[in-house]
Amino acid sequence: MSERSVRRFVMSGVMVAVVVLMSAGRAGAQTAAPAASGDPAIQALLAEVRALRVAMEQMASAGPRIQLFTARLQLQENRVNNMIRRLDGIRDQLSTMREDLATAEQSLQAIDERLSSATLADNSQERLALTEQLPEQKRHAAALKARVSTLTAEEGQLMADVGREQARWTDISARLDEIERSLAKK
Repeated sequence: MSERSVRRFVMSGVMVAVVVLMSAGRAGAQTAAPAASGDPAIQALLAEVRALRVAMEQMASAGPRIQLFTARLQLQENRVNNMIRRLDGIRDQLSTMREDLATAEQSLQAIDERLSSATLADNSQERLALTEQLPEQKRHAAALKARVSTLTAEEGQLMADVGREQARWTDISARLDEIERSLAKK
């Protein structure tokens, strides 16, 4: 039931209550003596007016609760969506870092293979260049591994956070459904 539907329902209930109360007031003023004597029709009308008053009070209290839960549901949904966007961003970074790490490790392996090659002379320029590149490539690969590890941990934490936030969203939604069902019964 939408907020507009709830408002219409409450307003129509209020209008009916006003008409009934006005009618009861007129009837009570015109037939004060029978009301005092316990006329069953007047007693039934008074009971109906009291029940209507209780229903109106319940409707009036439900409106703000529905608005509150709707606002909380929207905030929670925004929070979940923001976390999912962050999670997607981290997964993209993680994918890129894993590709970069694979490339760095292949490069390290290629340097190691070339350095252990029998065709490479001991004092050649290529051997010296590869020997100088090796420590830098190892540092680069280690940095990439550390970044992949950090992003993997962050991904896991965000996945857990998203799960908790989605559970909160589900709880708020269930409460809103419960209020809606209780209003539909009346």
